[in-house]
Amino acid sequence: MTCQHCTNFVKMTVEELEGVENCEVSLDEAKAHVQFDAQKIQAADIVKAVDETHFEVVT
Repeated sequence: MTCQHCTNFVKMTVEELEGVENCEVSLDEAKAHVQFDAQKIQAADIVKAVDETHFEVVT
């Protein structure tokens, strides 16, 4: 991620997913921390959504 627009885009994309409770994205760290309800959404679904924004997910 190179700018605040990038972080906002990833944050909005993830927060729109049903089951995601909170998403914080740090430009400085190039990381996102996501809290979600595992009974409503799986981590793989979140990864897929981020991949579709053309950012790479590294775990």
